[in-house]
Amino acid sequence: AGVRRVLHITAVDVIKQGNNLLGVITESKSGRQAILANVIIDCTGDADIAWFAGAP
Repeated sequence: AGVRRVLHITAVDVIKQGNNLLGVITESKSGRQAILANVIIDCTGDADIAWFAGAP
């Protein structure tokens, strides 16, 4: 299905172009990275990605 699950990372920001969400900036023990995706599911528990994206 092309799904990639990532564990033990913290979302710190999102990558947007206009109103389109393109990806998420994450941090872990390995450092900071950008994850680009066609579909992003916010499973943070506190809606962190939605908040970073400016959702009401």
